[in-house]
Amino acid sequence: MGILPEFKGIAVHVGWKFYNSYECDHALCNAHLQRELTGTEENYKQQWAKEMNELLNE
Repeated sequence: MGILPEFKGIAVHVGWKFYNSYECDHALCNAHLQRELTGTEENYKQQWAKEMNELLNE
């Protein structure tokens, strides 16, 4: 459709590598970021991930 190749704003999306090929600014979706942080905390026992998740909730 040619929409994203011409987009010049900030694309908020999941961390799918393909999206990085577009020439615009990028931001991760907070819901997906928090899911990844929860996984990092639970699977790797990383305290920083728990703290970052709490900060995002505030």
